[in-house]
Amino acid sequence: MMILMKRCLALTLAISLLLSLTIPVWALETPDEKTLTAEDLTLTCVKVYDGTTDAQPEIQIAGLGGDDVSVAYERAFYDDPYVGTQKKVTVTGLSLSGEDAGNYTLGDLTQLISEAGQIAPQKLSVSDGTMLQGGDTLDLCSLVEGTRTNLVSFDFPGNALGCTISGGILTSGSQTGTIEVTAHTKAADENGDGVPEYSEETRNLQVTILAQQEQPPVEIESDNPATPVQDEQSELTLTGETQVTYGQTLQLGVAGGAGQGEVTYKILEAFGSGEAAVDTNGLLTPVKAGTVWVTAEKAGDSQYKSARAEPLEITILPARLTVTVLDQTAVVGDPLPALGEESYTISGLVGQDQMQALPTLAYAYTPDMSKPGTVEIQASGGQVPDETNYDPAITYVPGTLTIGEAPLYAVALSCSEGGTITADQETAAPESKVILTAQAQEGYVLSSLTVSWEQAASISLIETGPDRWEFSMPEGDVTVTAVFTLEELPRMNFSDVTEADWFYDSVAYVFQRGLMTGTSDTTFCPDLTTNRAMLVTILYRLEGSPEVPRWSPFGDVPAGEYYAAPVAWAAWNGIVTGKTTTSFAPQDPITREQMAAILYRYAGYKGYDRSRQGDLSRFTDQARIQDYARAALSWANGEGLINGKGEGVLDPQGPAVRAQVAAILQRFCEKFAL
Repeated sequence: MMILMKRCLALTLAISLLLSLTIPVWALETPDEKTLTAEDLTLTCVKVYDGTTDAQPEIQIAGLGGDDVSVAYERAFYDDPYVGTQKKVTVTGLSLSGEDAGNYTLGDLTQLISEAGQIAPQKLSVSDGTMLQGGDTLDLCSLVEGTRTNLVSFDFPGNALGCTISGGILTSGSQTGTIEVTAHTKAADENGDGVPEYSEETRNLQVTILAQQEQPPVEIESDNPATPVQDEQSELTLTGETQVTYGQTLQLGVAGGAGQGEVTYKILEAFGSGEAAVDTNGLLTPVKAGTVWVTAEKAGDSQYKSARAEPLEITILPARLTVTVLDQTAVVGDPLPALGEESYTISGLVGQDQMQALPTLAYAYTPDMSKPGTVEIQASGGQVPDETNYDPAITYVPGTLTIGEAPLYAVALSCSEGGTITADQETAAPESKVILTAQAQEGYVLSSLTVSWEQAASISLIETGPDRWEFSMPEGDVTVTAVFTLEELPRMNFSDVTEADWFYDSVAYVFQRGLMTGTSDTTFCPDLTTNRAMLVTILYRLEGSPEVPRWSPFGDVPAGEYYAAPVAWAAWNGIVTGKTTTSFAPQDPITREQMAAILYRYAGYKGYDRSRQGDLSRFTDQARIQDYARAALSWANGEGLINGKGEGVLDPQGPAVRAQVAAILQRFCEKFAL
């Protein structure tokens, strides 16, 4: 009995000793990993409309209890790029990261789709506190963000201090002070769903007009003591915009000066960070983005010294490239369309510039070619030719692959004599867009273009540009019929112009092309002297009568006269100069050498070759040619535009009658294929 009690006591002590030991829980068991499901994840995604489907969502995990775990992803995108709420967002390539990520798993959850996306519209914002020197210009569009420039307009809500706004360009007056400008932007619905991507907004900005700096005239003394004393010219000022984008050109001009001296332009190569070239007409062509300084000099003549304009700083902005993905179509059961260089276009490249890296195309997700549907085609990865002349931020416009059930139907073409008709596809699916190009031969015009199919006499056509139309393909074969007829030229019925006259063909040529009209319905007056206003009006018609402000630097050209717009166009483009800085003398007869000079400047404005020269020494009166017109007359004679009047007489200061003008214009147009 005693032995049994001793054994029980020993056992009790052993158990007590064992229970007194502390064993960590981690040494006894390993916790199970928690598998997260889509219900554990909450996605929020908000951005402002930028034309892309790119998304940057935030993903929250419920029930972490303080653990350091976050969800990473490879790619996220909206179903479409347009403004709206509760938009579909797809997130792919899900994974976990963080210090405690090892305690969790996503299981088979590799992507997340949510209707919690939101894209807000662009809103107008403006810069403020801009300063502008008197007489200078300011591009107001450079002060606004959050809209397209074609959606914004500007006006003055109060005193404008003599400033004006035209086409978004503010031109300051001579008064100083602070003005207020109101920017208005129109709403724009990019996809037609009734919800605008650009909001209608109104914002005010302030511009302070500073006093114009004085620019002292420059005197250039003659190195030849025998040269007669010359008068000072009035101040010469270089005019034109102060910004241009690489790949575009900028037309410069001058105001002020006096005399018949030629104006030349020059780039000051020692200044600025950019590069550009400027021709004899003041047309500036950017070579490298940055800033350049340009000056102009008006040569002296027998009465006036030469004068130089103060340099003008011009900013060359980098070009912006846009990659537009072309839409693709397919039918159920077709192979997946391959995406290559032919599947997109790049706009904005200048000359022979090439991309350093071409963009790559990819479907937003793998299309299911077994059923109808649409899949967005996205572009990325392009690299601009260089980051000096090009903005590295490329704009990508996605395309769409449309998978349709319907079969393709034939597009048959029928065309009469006198032109051609082509379609961008020989077969097309119903409701797809078919583009037609109809071009008339010389002397013909397109009189009718119709699209017909068995269930309708004609299908609606939409004109989308010169010689281009489009229609929506119906469910059946169609026939496109183009009919061309001879062009009917206006009939000439002048009693003082007969077929026996040497100028008959020339008068018919300019009359039928609308360059010259009769002095009445039945008279042309071939021997009537042409005045300066008439000649400028003829060249303005030859240019297509472009829209221009009806004001010019000449006080004797009233805005209401028929020649007001032509004179303004010719003056601001350097084609004509006045008799003085403020008078044009529109009713003065035009001389043969004046006409040669104006045609010479117009040819330079158009970029035609002016290198050919005639031999003026063979004319007995060549010494009567004024210096300003010598080069022009030599060119006009070398091109066969202005010839002698017989017996070695050129008659440079003789009047140019209407018959002669008609003949010279015909030679000019035919020479340069106008």
